[in-house]
Amino acid sequence: MASVTGGEYLERFPSLAKESVLSSKLGGNAVSRVWWKFIDVVIVSMLSVAFSWFGSYAFWIVPLVSFTVFERFGRGQSPGKWLMGLHTVDVVQARKSSYYGAFVRNLPFTVSLILIFNFSGFAELVLLAPHFLWILMEAYFLFFIKSGVRVGDILGSTRVFEYKDP
Repeated sequence: MASVTGGEYLERFPSLAKESVLSSKLGGNAVSRVWWKFIDVVIVSMLSVAFSWFGSYAFWIVPLVSFTVFERFGRGQSPGKWLMGLHTVDVVQARKSSYYGAFVRNLPFTVSLILIFNFSGFAELVLLAPHFLWILMEAYFLFFIKSGVRVGDILGSTRVFEYKDP
């Protein structure tokens, strides 16, 4: 698997740094993005269960580390992105995202997801309302903003594009 350098990203997306994040027509298909996230959540959930013998912290650490490391493989693709033909690009450096960018990009979604599935009482359920709102906001950005960018993409200065071999 050949890696894509910054220069190659600039050749493939010459207007990458110039386009408005919210109004750009570049970006991955929203339906493909939902499917890749679903695939990745299933994989990360299985990893969390597999590492649960480390203790309850595995349900917090494994998703945070997994989503970050997945983005650094190959061409900025997690397993779900690879299956759906998508990859993540850092819009500032025009290359696959750094570990920091991938972590920041995935942190809000991952924390919300963890909290939604790990509550045990009414008080915690009430505290989850902001996280449900976060997931709804992510969905709104994905489906109704022209570029299909997620809030995590804005925070991590990344974009998800359809990947086509040059």
